Amino acid sequence: MELLFLSLAPVILILLYVNYRDKYEKEPLGLLLKALAAGAIITIPVIIKGIYSCTCTCNIWHGNGLLFWFGQV
Repeated sequence: MELLFLSLAPVILILLYVNYRDKYEKEPLGLLLKALAAGAIITIPVIIKGIYSCTCTCNIWHGNGLLFWFGQV
């Protein structure tokens, strides 16, 4: 749980800094939190896609992949 708090601390500090520095037309805090949550949620499918594409790439370049067929192995 401590690691979760440590990882969220910079995000919260940046959020507070942006809100503090915006003097003329501050966005509502709820809108900033929704944007933060959307950014956090969208990372989940990106991570899954990255893991899947890495697995596919490793299978292509090693074993019975491209290097095998072009005589590099």
